[in-house]
Amino acid sequence: MRRLWAAAALEAQKKQEWIDRSAGEPMVISTSPEVPPIDHRAFMELQHEPYRAYASVFLRGHKLADRAVAETFDILWLRWDEALSSPDAVRFAWSVLRYSVMMRTPHVDGCPSFGASAFDTVALAQARTHEARFSQYEESSAVFKAMSRLPDQQLDVMVLRHLLGMDPSAVADVLGVPIASVRSDERHARHVLESVLVTESNPEGNAP
Repeated sequence: MRRLWAAAALEAQKKQEWIDRSAGEPMVISTSPEVPPIDHRAFMELQHEPYRAYASVFLRGHKLADRAVAETFDILWLRWDEALSSPDAVRFAWSVLRYSVMMRTPHVDGCPSFGASAFDTVALAQARTHEARFSQYEESSAVFKAMSRLPDQQLDVMVLRHLLGMDPSAVADVLGVPIASVRSDERHARHVLESVLVTESNPEGNAP
């Protein structure tokens, strides 16, 4: 814990003298920290790619996404025994990642704002004309805004499934939930988003 605190202080550009004074004793920050337990390292190797992909959807700067993921694994190292003794270590770990990402994500009316990701949709990339791209961007922006209002797990499922292209079993493995739960969350979320698209395409409420 002291090592992580000191490392965070250095990242915040605190001087070594300030760290020593605050800690009450000299603290040498090693560039080669103690090695985490092997099961923690195996977990980190397994989850690093999906964790970083998820973080990058909300945190457009690579450094911010990397920092959120690195912080997640540091906290998990610190709380590894707690994670292993929890009902599901994978789900415990996801909650740590999600907190780290959302803490850095801008929010509007209490909902995470990630509309910039609308520029990265496949549909927008495939649009052939300026008018088609503009129309697709408007549609994508409306969907992303609606997604931001989904319950947490539904939002995470939709991000992993449809923005990152993961299959249901992979999503279940990352979130630490049953695959049936992934499919149920996706079904409910799609119903909400389809309603938004219908409203966007027919704002006057007329029959299509």
